[in-house]
Amino acid sequence: MQAFLSRWLMTLIPVLAGALFPLAFAPIALPWFALLSLTLLLLSWQHATAKQAAWRGFLWGFAAFVVGVSWVHVAIRDFGEAPLALSLFLTGGMVAILALFPALAGWALVRCFPTASARLIAFAPLWVLAEYLRGHVFSGFPWLFAGYSQTDTWLGNLLPLLGVYGASLAVALLAALLLLVAKPQPGQRRIHFVARVTTALVLVLLLTPVSSKPAQQAETTTAAPSLSVALVQANIEQSLKWQPEQLNRILNQYQQLTTPLLGKVDAVIWPEAAIPSFAHYLGDYFPNLDAAARASNTALVTGLPVQDADGRYFNSIVGYGTAAGRYDKRHLVPFGEYVPFQSMLRGLFAFFNLPMSGFSEGEHGAVMTVAGQKMVGAVCYEIAYPELVRDNVLSLRGDPGYLLTVSNDAWFGGSWGPWQHLQIARTRAMENGLPVIRATVTGVSAIIDADGRIQHSLPQFETAILRARISAAKPDTLWVHWGLWPVSILIALLLGVAWGSSRRVLRSQALQSRL
Repeated sequence: MQAFLSRWLMTLIPVLAGALFPLAFAPIALPWFALLSLTLLLLSWQHATAKQAAWRGFLWGFAAFVVGVSWVHVAIRDFGEAPLALSLFLTGGMVAILALFPALAGWALVRCFPTASARLIAFAPLWVLAEYLRGHVFSGFPWLFAGYSQTDTWLGNLLPLLGVYGASLAVALLAALLLLVAKPQPGQRRIHFVARVTTALVLVLLLTPVSSKPAQQAETTTAAPSLSVALVQANIEQSLKWQPEQLNRILNQYQQLTTPLLGKVDAVIWPEAAIPSFAHYLGDYFPNLDAAARASNTALVTGLPVQDADGRYFNSIVGYGTAAGRYDKRHLVPFGEYVPFQSMLRGLFAFFNLPMSGFSEGEHGAVMTVAGQKMVGAVCYEIAYPELVRDNVLSLRGDPGYLLTVSNDAWFGGSWGPWQHLQIARTRAMENGLPVIRATVTGVSAIIDADGRIQHSLPQFETAILRARISAAKPDTLWVHWGLWPVSILIALLLGVAWGSSRRVLRSQALQSRL
């Protein structure tokens, strides 16, 4: 009976731990829940078989993503107009696929590292490798990485050095330390004491309010070039945006909100796909705005679907007035911006025929010039890809600039999705040492400084203008210079130590058995 209850407890723990994990992220933002969740998961793996660890990892992942990315269902059901059964099937299928990655981490931990001490060492690097794979396989879903939960803690200082993967590595290492403190291995009293003191000190730092965190670029931003911007949050309901009879109202609304700003600011920023049509279908609308912006020495930058000379469609950021250049989105969202196996799926349900779901991928990260200053872009979901954003930032070639991200988070309604998306944008600011200008249709539009702090923001679901002055910065962080190399070396070292520890213990046990 005791063994039966213990087995069921070790099945229940990963489910509860997984459900707690999303509470570490915005908007709940209790970062120590990430530490607690991973500690409990590792506890369930410590004395499991490889098969049990995989199953428990899957249960953890399923619970974590059901709670954390339920906004996928909102997008599919409420705005994609999919039947409830199809929406639940697609959301459940996506969650199940995402849950395979922590399952793989658990299987690899137990299969490759048979001793408890080695598993404590190997847990963190394997966890980060699983996050990396999740961000790349099947187009990638780099959401809810453990490191994102640390934007408002002292561990956030790792972001400019090692990126979000380094912050995830630190959280997972702390989880292993915490488990060692709570459950020390036999004959490791000295290690237990050191781990207990270290963990206590780090936890104190982890829970220290971020307001005491020093600004990393306080000395450089005073003389840096600056830009006065106005972000237009038109608050167009997603359910109305793509209705043809609403087009004229949307055109008039953006024009009315923008015209008083011309000549008053350096740049007016519209969100992703602000106008639900191609520019060449709209007659003189954009040429007239372009002429008015030039006459008032103002830049107008907007997210806009465009068609090139070859007939391909792009989800782009386009500059008018004193803005020049165009950035084409490089990483498209499956089903939202392109339909896999579209010859079979289009026409089955409305969800597989969403507006603007036939885009092509952009080829490179172009630098835009806005009011004489440099700006690189990231359209909507792209901001979640650390390597892609870094690649775009490298296009600045070390010159001062800004990171502009435009989005339409109306797809996610009043869910947690927009707030998680904003926290990811803050992480990219911290990694790259660049201020972020974030313009969205329904919120949360925001100005984020190079240290990831929100300087100004607009409430969700309000029609409003955000006017602010923002200073350029040089992308001069270790992450920008070296990317994944430092954290990759740390991962290799930790795995090597864990492997050596495991082999040494096994050889010692084999020798004792022969004696």
